[in-house]
Amino acid sequence: MDVKDPERKAENWTARSRLQISAYLDCNELLYQIDLARGLFHLKGKKAEYWSGLALETREYIKRWHESDIDRYKYIR
Repeated sequence: MDVKDPERKAENWTARSRLQISAYLDCNELLYQIDLARGLFHLKGKKAEYWSGLALETREYIKRWHESDIDRYKYIR
């Protein structure tokens, strides 16, 4: 099947979108678990801050990636 085939692009969009949303939600879950670890396992503030910062940064990158894909695939959906 040709890469420029609209049906193939729609399949790509669906798969990419699903994975991006899943990754975004995984970041939210990680933030929750970091917060939980602070209370239950006495995770130090600096460590929690470090890992939370990475999760938030990653979540923002995923959000921007998803938004750019929305623009890229907007005519084929």
